[in-house]
Amino acid sequence: MASALIDVPLGVHLEFPDQRPLDMDLSAAGCPSVVRELATALLERTNTGGRTKSRHTAKFYCCAIRHLARWLAERGFDGSVTQLSEALAFDYWRQAGNGYESAARVLLSHIERRDPGTLQPGVARQLRGVVLNPTPQHRPRRPCSAGETQRLIDACRAAVTAAEDRMATADALAITGRDPTLGDWTAEANVAWALDHWGPQTSRELGPRLGEEVWRVDKTLRGTLSRLHDCLFPNMDAALAFRVLIGLETGICPEGIDGLHAECLEWVGAGRARISWFKARAAGAEAHVFDSRGPWSPGRLIERWLALSARARRFAPDPAPLWLFCDGAHHRLRRPAFWWDARDAFVARHGLLDDDGAPMRLRFGGLRATYFARHDRHWNGALRIDPNHSARVEGDHYLAQTRASDPLEATIEAAQRDALRKAATAPLTLFDPDELAALVDDPEAAAVRLGITASAAAELLAGQRDVFAAACKDFYHSPHGAPGVACPSPVWTCLFCPLAVFTPAKVPNLLRLRDHLEAQWKELGAEEWMHLYGAAQVRLERDILARFPASVLETARAAVTASAEPGPYFAPEESPWRS
Repeated sequence: MASALIDVPLGVHLEFPDQRPLDMDLSAAGCPSVVRELATALLERTNTGGRTKSRHTAKFYCCAIRHLARWLAERGFDGSVTQLSEALAFDYWRQAGNGYESAARVLLSHIERRDPGTLQPGVARQLRGVVLNPTPQHRPRRPCSAGETQRLIDACRAAVTAAEDRMATADALAITGRDPTLGDWTAEANVAWALDHWGPQTSRELGPRLGEEVWRVDKTLRGTLSRLHDCLFPNMDAALAFRVLIGLETGICPEGIDGLHAECLEWVGAGRARISWFKARAAGAEAHVFDSRGPWSPGRLIERWLALSARARRFAPDPAPLWLFCDGAHHRLRRPAFWWDARDAFVARHGLLDDDGAPMRLRFGGLRATYFARHDRHWNGALRIDPNHSARVEGDHYLAQTRASDPLEATIEAAQRDALRKAATAPLTLFDPDELAALVDDPEAAAVRLGITASAAAELLAGQRDVFAAACKDFYHSPHGAPGVACPSPVWTCLFCPLAVFTPAKVPNLLRLRDHLEAQWKELGAEEWMHLYGAAQVRLERDILARFPASVLETARAAVTASAEPGPYFAPEESPWRS
């Protein structure tokens, strides 16, 4: 059904791209002629090319129509807008407040522009005159501080990982189950099978399927059903965690993220993803290509959410929206509204505090400001202007004041001290060319020097235990992983690992690491760079490369320069060692 004016009862039905339709009954407001004319103006503003593209905005206009019509009816007015006098209009502006005055002015101005002379001259002059209740001056949205942002990211990532782990466990359980109508309906594996094949089920729905009384099913499976629903279908906690992470990684406007569709993601190359969304306050449909390497990048996050919500999407009445979750109270699949109560519950559940020690306020508009602060003003010293923003909107909402330099410098100094401490306390095993040659000729001495068996020492010195940045004494008994399992740590950890052995053969790769650090220095601000790479830089320059002769470094640099292979990719999650 297209947008339309409803005659009986008097109201509007409004359609919006990528949003639910809006049905508003305006029949009880009084002044039906005024309501009809204003509702027609609203309908015209929501049609193709109209200025009103948001369901939320249109709903407020409907509330403003009711407010004006009710106020006029209370004063005995029962005419049309053509009969609205200058004095009556002025009285309404004076008491209406900013929101209602602004909305009424917009709709009346639309009528006058469409049919000049419809309104009385005095009312038309007022519409062109001074607003009695001007819009209060906006303060820029405050971005989260670096500490607040990191705490929020850590909490969201923990929630995402927990949800994926729960689903993996429940998937394995469902595979082992069978149809509970043919076997033991109380067995947890069979209940998981039922939810996997039948979708979310309450006790009232499951009882008839099983041929059992509802009270018996409810008494026997109450805890099991709730737990399995939480494992097999995404809950509000998981949906909110993904939504916050995508907001922080993309900077997409809040209504754009909330309205994302399941088909919003398109891969356009290795590690590059195009995300499409609808921004009601701008040109409508928008798309942007994001770098998406690593599991916490925008494209990978959406992929992981689609995988997590795939089962829910099979049973959802409308599988098109990206965001779906299983309501824990009623076991119903719904689009999450992310109201304040859900956000506050998430903050309380994860113990998120702001820098003052108070519970964090999870403002979605603030996430967008945080994205700009992280990627531009705060870290790079530059300002990014969104082309969809007017200068006023950009200045009012996004260009917050630059942080004071004293706290920033203190943070950098603390990071430098921390980097020096980490580098100074880490063990180091390094062989220059002369010592390496001596040990190759004396396997027993090499075994004593390395603290491993003679056969293992011979393998290491022969290059059979090499990893990217070093040789490893025992790759399958790492201090960073379980015994017998390959070391799970990223390359940065090798710089500080007691099992790492640095030889002249690894110097080219160590120089590639240094080149990467220097490239990141150009991309990141000093504070962020020190936080991520300070310890690695000190370790690499002062403790490792400085101990090799200049001839080794020159030969290695020539080999790196002559290599036709592209530089290695270090994924964003492979951060340098942190204590």
